[in-house]
Amino acid sequence: MTFHASFPKTIAHLRATFTPDEYLALMGRIKQSYWMLTEREEVETYWRRLPTYLFARCPLCGAEYTSVADTHSILEWVISRAEYNSVFSVDFQRVGCVHFTAVQSFIHLNGYFPTEVDYFDGACGDIPIVIPELLLDEFHASAVIHSLPICRVEGNEFALRYSLYTVTYYSDAPGEARPRSYDLRFPEGVKDDGDSGFPALFDSSGRSYREPLVGDLRYWVERGKLHWLDLDDPTLPLKSGPASGFPYAGIQGFGGSYIYRKRPKPRWRWLDRHWHPDGEIRGYPLNELLARPSW
Repeated sequence: MTFHASFPKTIAHLRATFTPDEYLALMGRIKQSYWMLTEREEVETYWRRLPTYLFARCPLCGAEYTSVADTHSILEWVISRAEYNSVFSVDFQRVGCVHFTAVQSFIHLNGYFPTEVDYFDGACGDIPIVIPELLLDEFHASAVIHSLPICRVEGNEFALRYSLYTVTYYSDAPGEARPRSYDLRFPEGVKDDGDSGFPALFDSSGRSYREPLVGDLRYWVERGKLHWLDLDDPTLPLKSGPASGFPYAGIQGFGGSYIYRKRPKPRWRWLDRHWHPDGEIRGYPLNELLARPSW
């Protein structure tokens, strides 16, 4: 499996607030009690015990953006191009200041198949990009990138498997910056993401194929538009340069939206000779095969 060079530095900032057995037991109770409509107590326990992480510092005023996030597994992660106001839950975060404009999340599988779930939608892709329309000079706009590992339970441990990348946008007029971004991207009218019915503020990693600069993160650092939290410092101070020290250059991956899915075993093997119990990963909207386990 392949991890980006920044991955080892993110491990020091990971927090586990359950033991593996506690976590699996709680998630099992939540799933079971959901069908009985009695899951309230278990859900409250889940949210109360999740770790809180620092995801960004405002480049304009220094305020911290913090949020709970379940880095024990990807079981509860939902990634959407239309969701712009939270990393994990809008109810369990503190944006910190009035300059917070939006935040986008990307989950990189690092070559693993997320077999702990039956389905996972990587709508934003796996390689972080920036949205230039949210970085306009007229709004003194800029962004902050950060990363954390996401685990999965294997045996009696939280095994390091996936990478979460977040890009948090700031401006001095968020209420104007977001509509302007829509107008610039969709001059003929705001479109929705074709799934949720809400306007899609973000693009997926796939935009970098059409416009390579959105994926050239070091370019945006050099322009003073992209900052990062210093992974080498336990306090995670904001860094703005030099570009030679930028830790997230050269991330490789699928480079677009992807879906992991397990499919039912065919009744007769000859109907689908490529079926595998660990599922497969396909891109969309073209449904091209990206990865499939080998026997």
